[in-house]
Amino acid sequence: MDTSIIIVNYNTTQLLINCIETIYKHTSDVIFEIIVVDNSSPDRSIENLTEQFPEVKLILHAENIGFGGANNLGAEMAKGDFLFFLNPDTLLLNNTVKYFTEFHKSKEKELRIGALGSVLLDSEQQINGSYSEEYSSFFKEITDSVKLNFKQNKRKEKFLNEDFKKVAWVSGANLFMRKDVFFEVNKFDENIFMYYEEVDLQKRLNKKGLYNYIIKNPRIIHLEGGSFSGKMTINKKKIIDKSRLYFYKKYSKNSFLFVVNRELFKALSWIKINKDYGKKEASEYIKFLNSL
Repeated sequence: MDTSIIIVNYNTTQLLINCIETIYKHTSDVIFEIIVVDNSSPDRSIENLTEQFPEVKLILHAENIGFGGANNLGAEMAKGDFLFFLNPDTLLLNNTVKYFTEFHKSKEKELRIGALGSVLLDSEQQINGSYSEEYSSFFKEITDSVKLNFKQNKRKEKFLNEDFKKVAWVSGANLFMRKDVFFEVNKFDENIFMYYEEVDLQKRLNKKGLYNYIIKNPRIIHLEGGSFSGKMTINKKKIIDKSRLYFYKKYSKNSFLFVVNRELFKALSWIKINKDYGKKEASEYIKFLNSL
């Protein structure tokens, strides 16, 4: 089998159905399977998924083990030579799976491919943020984070002029790679519940001398926020910041500098949340960070 498409679901059954419909509509000339891992969704309509799509492998997990953990579970069941990690709030507009599969096969040795992704589109088919050209420093992320004002910033980009572009990392909403390589770098780090798991994975690929690329032909809509509210709430910020602190501690070469930046991050975050939401919310947020 060529490719195993792995989709993690949590309370997004209708979005998932829409996604799967576009996969079957547009995918041809490639042998693939679809594996859906449900992270113990309170909405149990997911249990009826195989009635509509008998070919789909549905894994109903008893607890929410996070994005990375659920994808790892799906990968262990996969039969494909390649893994295509796809968000449920995506829609394929063309023969995306074939484009990824053929590009990887033809360019793998030449480019030393670790992972592939595409330039994602929003609901109006305008270019959406889908990759980063560099790994941010912890200090830069601190300053960027406190500027967000709890609104998601969309980075407008240009379509690729060439067939591919080398980047630091690609979005986990559409992450394509060889299955054996995925296991060689020890899968997604399950200490990360959500956010930063794809960044961490691709950093480990880089350490093995493999590189990540955006390629031109796949066209995918990412209904960003569909699978997790797009609004930057305090609860969402807690999840992001827990992952952020774990990631930067994991790769910090200077423990003292990490501690200094962490405390600066706490102070600036307290000021921002206190201003926007009040002292009670700010205090609860800092207690959460201190508990990590």
